[in-house]
Amino acid sequence: LARLIESSTDAIIATDKDGKVVLFNGGAETLLGYRAQEVIGRHNMEIYGDEEEAIEVAREMRKRGGTVAGFESILRAKDGSGIPVLISASVMFGEQGQEVGTVGFATDLRARKREEETLRKAYDELEKRVEERTTELKAARERLQYLMKVTPAIVYTNQARDYACTFVSENVSRIMGFSSWEMT
Repeated sequence: LARLIESSTDAIIATDKDGKVVLFNGGAETLLGYRAQEVIGRHNMEIYGDEEEAIEVAREMRKRGGTVAGFESILRAKDGSGIPVLISASVMFGEQGQEVGTVGFATDLRARKREEETLRKAYDELEKRVEERTTELKAARERLQYLMKVTPAIVYTNQARDYACTFVSENVSRIMGFSSWEMT
């Protein structure tokens, strides 16, 4: 178990019942930039983005019966930057059922957040292009409709196999006396 904890790429952090860090694995060191010796014995609130983040995770654990899974939060790196993470954590109980601490796993979400932002920007750009193209097509359609009304010629289309009329301009009635629906 110790080898698994130490080799995990996810941050694994355990605390005692007072919230002081008792385990800080290599994944946590890599993610947050602290060495385990710098963090062990310190209160876990120091590694959250702010005190409210730590309280929110604890509140969610209590609300969900001592376990939280897939909870987004922010941890504070040694350099002061906030790192978005996905936390799964549980309260640990002793042999007599008393709370003895917590253990949590934090997965780095920075890459996913960057990808989500890139996707959002691409979506916004696509929406903008669709809107621009729709406006252009509407203007072209309005110009075409105008030309169809004022032109002295009748514009029509036929099917190739039986020459059935599939479209005829509205001015057919003015020129030939037939309505467009009679021609189609």
